[in-house]
Amino acid sequence: MSNKEGKTDFPFKEVIASAELKIKLGFEVHQSWYCNNCASKNEEEVANVFLELGKCKACGKFTDIKSRGCNYTAVMKITKIKH
Repeated sequence: MSNKEGKTDFPFKEVIASAELKIKLGFEVHQSWYCNNCASKNEEEVANVFLELGKCKACGKFTDIKSRGCNYTAVMKITKIKH
């Protein structure tokens, strides 16, 4: 879904399903979403947690993430192998 600035997120259920697969593979997943009020991109600091309602760090307004949609960043931790 696009906000008034034309920035797009993806359907909540689809994002959750995709993120759950990444988590099972060992990725740390951080939810991200655009604020419906000011269009700022927000990323959750806590990994592997998906919120349905988010408070914008820039303007302080709340966005209904479940209806608006979201995305995520997946981070794979790589362990250094000793030879």
